[in-house]
This record gives sequence, structure tokens and C-alpha cells, in this order.
Amino acid sequence: METVTYSVIGVDTAGNVIFHWDYPSVIGAEVTEHAPGVAGYRLVGQSFGAVHVSADPSRNIIRFIYEYVGTQPDPPPQTPPPETPPPETPPPETPTPPDDGDDDTITEPGDDDTTTEPGDE
Repeated sequence: METVTYSVIGVDTAGNVIFHWDYPSVIGAEVTEHAPGVAGYRLVGQSFGAVHVSADPSRNIIRFIYEYVGTQPDPPPQTPPPETPPPETPPPETPTPPDDGDDDTITEPGDDDTTTEPGDE
């Protein structure tokens, strides 16, 4: 089988070539190409094209037409959310000494509960 090329060409509405790529193929092959996105241009025709590859190179062309729309400014960068500070760590607790079994209650003089008042019996 004879190898030939087919071309994929992108032009603007004024006829200026934006891109031109040649690909190898064989006579009789059916090829389909999708229009690539081009920065600053909008596709104004079909989003795909097909050709039946022949021995005549002038018939092996898939053409896409684009309209110039200018460069679009990049969107502003996303601002990350403010960082949340980690929760404060409470100070370590002071350990309570183990109970030694001794009653550490301090009693004031005259604060003796061992006395009974009349009628408290």
C-alpha cells in the first residue's frame, strides 16, 4: 500500500494559518480528526473533520476555522482560606498526691463536732 500524508490545518477567519500538521496514512483510509482548542481563538465551524485519503494531496486536507477572540486574562489566583490556629493545649495538670490514709482536715479550736447540743441527740 502506498503511504501518503493528509493535513490538518487551522485558519482564522482572515485566512491566516494558525497551525498545520501532516500525518502519514495509506490511500483509501478514512481518517477523522477533532478540532484542537487554540488559546485566543474560538472554533466557528465543525468540531471534527474527516477525509477519505487519496493519491491527490490537495484532497487530503481537514480544515478548521477559528475566530480570534483575543487573549483572556488568567483568572485571579484562588486565595487560600486563612489558616486556623491549632487549639491551645491546656497546661498539664498538677498531680494529686496519693491519699496516705491520714485525715488532713484542719479543725479550728471550738469547731469540735464531738459536742452535742441539747436536743441534738
